[in-house]
Amino acid sequence: SALDRGAPFATELDTFAAIAPDAPELAALRSYAEKGVPTRATIASEAEAAANAMVEAAKPVDQNAGFFQSLVSSAESLVKVRPV
Repeated sequence: SALDRGAPFATELDTFAAIAPDAPELAALRSYAEKGVPTRATIASEAEAAANAMVEAAKPVDQNAGFFQSLVSSAESLVKVRPV
């Protein structure tokens, strides 16, 4: 379906609205109908990236680190190397 693909679903929503014009879900769905909603894979990917960013942000900063070590730590927080 259009929802599973993340595709626009205005036609499907119009059909639903014709059948159930007073459905409370219509207003909330209208804002997504033209562009579609993110797929589960997209949401999972964005959640993983957000979780990684939170973990990195939560790491304590060594106040006694020198300039070079601080620079390396900053670079490590920007670049993530993972096996493929």
